[in-house]
Amino acid sequence: MGRATYMTNCPHCGAKNAAFISHAETTMRDRPFMWNVYMTCSCCDDGIIVSVFDTAQHRHGPTNHHYPVHLNGNTEFVVAGSRPEAIDPVAPADTPNSAAKPFVEAKDNLQLRRYETCGILCRKSMDIATKIIRGEAAKSETLYIRIDALANDGLITRDLKDWAHAVRLDGNQPIHSDVELSEDEAKDIVAFTEAFLMYAFTLPAMVGRRQQSS
Repeated sequence: MGRATYMTNCPHCGAKNAAFISHAETTMRDRPFMWNVYMTCSCCDDGIIVSVFDTAQHRHGPTNHHYPVHLNGNTEFVVAGSRPEAIDPVAPADTPNSAAKPFVEAKDNLQLRRYETCGILCRKSMDIATKIIRGEAAKSETLYIRIDALANDGLITRDLKDWAHAVRLDGNQPIHSDVELSEDEAKDIVAFTEAFLMYAFTLPAMVGRRQQSS
């Protein structure tokens, strides 16, 4: 039995352009030239199923070839899709790009298990977001003051204020100490930051669009 390889982003560990190696294949009963190839990531060993169409109608799949088959760009064995698919991280809708970019990078780093970097980037996203909301007043304010001011002005809830301060502190720790964030702490920081961005930008934009259409 030969081996098939496929390069794609891993939906499990987040590795970019990871090498997947084949282990088994099965044909689809109602599509004799369509194969499901089970492959594992060379970074985390977790698996995906790659659906491959045999355009040359060999009546055998890529792992039963007499030579190694690389599936990317292959014209004999054409990849029709894979599952589960890697999903590119996104920021909440209507988040300004300057605040969205570090948040997306934080999600990316969470997938790659870079938890300290994840926390730092979430703090940066919130820092930029609060400056956008506060406008001119932000020039003379620290992040701490901006968060409290947003709560006092009714622009965020009291619970969100507490969450925002937690992100501010947790995201600042890796910079000034040897404290390491755990996976659960990093996931919480991302979740809190996402909720903050949705409340600060997504919901007001939705309300604005609804008012314009009514």
